[in-house]
Amino acid sequence: MDSTIGSFRRFGDFIDRSGVTVVMADPAYVGGVTAAHRVADLAGQRLRASTSHDCNGPVNLAVGVHLALHAENASFQEMVRAYYFGWYGDFTDGLPPFRDGSLPVAGAPGHGVTLRPGVTARPDAHVRTSRDDPSRA
Repeated sequence: MDSTIGSFRRFGDFIDRSGVTVVMADPAYVGGVTAAHRVADLAGQRLRASTSHDCNGPVNLAVGVHLALHAENASFQEMVRAYYFGWYGDFTDGLPPFRDGSLPVAGAPGHGVTLRPGVTARPDAHVRTSRDDPSRA
């Protein structure tokens, strides 16, 4: 059985058939906030802990922190410290503040993360919109 699951529908079978005790879903891979919350609920129904995966950027981390507040079975929030203390802060503001080993939610509306002013004008920035993507024509 796969150890990486990218869709909500496969999590139930995985949880039931494996000996996993902590179910980790990535909001960006599993289908967004609602799907990640559903995975946490599935894990909770089966008396397993849940957590969110972080490697897809600062918004994904902030979403995971918010999900942990609402999932009664959340055990921790994975974070890549090199990203958090490195490139995440290079182009965004509003990250959940890391204090004493914890990541409380930021005080801003929504997930709290915003692009820093001028980040898209940086010489190393690559900006792409859906209308620039020929496969979406």
